[in-house]
Amino acid sequence: MAMRLTKEILASIPSGALSAVLREHGWRELTSNRPALSLWAPAEGSDPSELVLVPLDHTFDDFTLRLSEAIRRLARVLELTPDELAQDLITAASDILRFRADHETRSDGSIPLIDGVPLFQGIRGALLASAKAVEERRSYFGNAYWKQAQAFLRHARLGQTETGSYVVKVLARAATPETADVGDQVVTPGIDSRDRATVLMLLRAFAAARDATATFREGGEFTVFGDAVEDGVSADLCDAIVLMVDVETSHGVRIDATWSPLAHTPAAVPTQIKFSSEDIEPLKEASKRLRAGHNRLSCLNAVFMNPPLAMRYME
Repeated sequence: MAMRLTKEILASIPSGALSAVLREHGWRELTSNRPALSLWAPAEGSDPSELVLVPLDHTFDDFTLRLSEAIRRLARVLELTPDELAQDLITAASDILRFRADHETRSDGSIPLIDGVPLFQGIRGALLASAKAVEERRSYFGNAYWKQAQAFLRHARLGQTETGSYVVKVLARAATPETADVGDQVVTPGIDSRDRATVLMLLRAFAAARDATATFREGGEFTVFGDAVEDGVSADLCDAIVLMVDVETSHGVRIDATWSPLAHTPAAVPTQIKFSSEDIEPLKEASKRLRAGHNRLSCLNAVFMNPPLAMRYME
């Protein structure tokens, strides 16, 4: 069913979202002598008659009418439905992670429930491991930093599923309503939110795990996984990736990231990473070794924090 551009839907769109999307698509703002409105022209080479008038002042009686008209006009130019564009605008304050499962889907895009549950569990595990790695790099976390990781999960949201194999969409805040409420200006926060920091950690850790797995398959040592701990790789993350991939009908999973147009775009961060069934066994072994290494280190720390026990250990 199509989503109507109701007052409730329009009120859910963050301030500055429409202007940010226009700028993202190459539109330019024209000078205007009306402070409550901004006028946007398409990129060079486009139809100059397709101007978009963006209302800026929520207190004006015709604000929702003008915003609805602007969305419909831009949607036509971008070859989207007004519903699709409105949904993009509503989520403009969030970074979007898409987990595309390369499963043997039916024609309706569905996958067996027995395979879908591990996919969601793996996504949850990877997000938890990354939120913990923001606090400290470790080869294994277990229950450490549980409260901090749970806080991220409470903020994150599951978006509507999408076509194209089987896609799970996770939304993570990149701009708060307070930082987004700046009229027609794109927000460039000086400090990332902890949710944005978790997304960055997740992508860097995924990339490091992928690279370590590829190096190992080419004849490298398992030490490459230990070296990747500084990039956020942990036994917990390896277990989560295995959960996402190691099912009967799966050929792999691809993670795609889309940055919020209301926050600055990070530099040198991978936005597309893929794992295949060939990665399962190396990741399982890496998890085992990373967990064992952490346990040995914990034992040594316990020994040397206890002087009498340390003396006996050194005899």
